[in-house]
Amino acid sequence: PVDAQKSTVVFELHVAVAGENYAVMQRLAEAHEHKLRDQVITATRMSPLAIFDEPDLQSFRRRIYLRLRRALPQLVIGDVYVSEFQLTVKSL
Repeated sequence: PVDAQKSTVVFELHVAVAGENYAVMQRLAEAHEHKLRDQVITATRMSPLAIFDEPDLQSFRRRIYLRLRRALPQLVIGDVYVSEFQLTVKSL
């Protein structure tokens, strides 16, 4: 049995884009903002708590990258970066 827990994850997400693709990426991001946001939220909610223990959050960043690429294959993302990361876990 596992104790009931509530976890809260807060972070800022940044993506690396080549300079020549910046304008296209910006238009795509603005046009599909809600879809991209939903994919990031889904990736976060589906991630086990252990994944947030990695120092560089590589697995978590990879999950987000893959979801974004599947949702919009025309995205030209080089990499995904997470900053201002905070994890709070409370037992209920």
